[in-house]
Amino acid sequence: MATILETYVEDTSQLPPDLQRHLTTIKNLDEKCLEISSIVQQNVNLLLLMPCQSQSSQGPTEEYLVLNKKVEQDQRMLLQLAEEKVINICLGTGKPLGSQIEGQTQEMPSHGTNRQMHGASRRTGGHLFTITG
Repeated sequence: MATILETYVEDTSQLPPDLQRHLTTIKNLDEKCLEISSIVQQNVNLLLLMPCQSQSSQGPTEEYLVLNKKVEQDQRMLLQLAEEKVINICLGTGKPLGSQIEGQTQEMPSHGTNRQMHGASRRTGGHLFTITG
């Protein structure tokens, strides 16, 4: 009986090399995201263990400010990596993300969702979401 890994390797070995490259890139980005997420969780836990900074008459400590800034930077990095994964998906399929989502929403039962998605897409210039930093 083949393991899941063996089955995956066998299945992906039949894909075109360009698509294999995109999948490998996405896998590497996922691994980076897991590492950074772990660091963010550790730093958030450290921040939660610190005394309340808003009640201090001297304001936030330097340690708190540095750690808080690190968490913010790591969260921005996670968003950037997520965007890179989406770009790789689009490159791998050769279709813009909006057209992929619109094609999938048309297959859904019509409960207003499809029209709402298309309306949101038009209002944002074709972009279905925006990440702000």
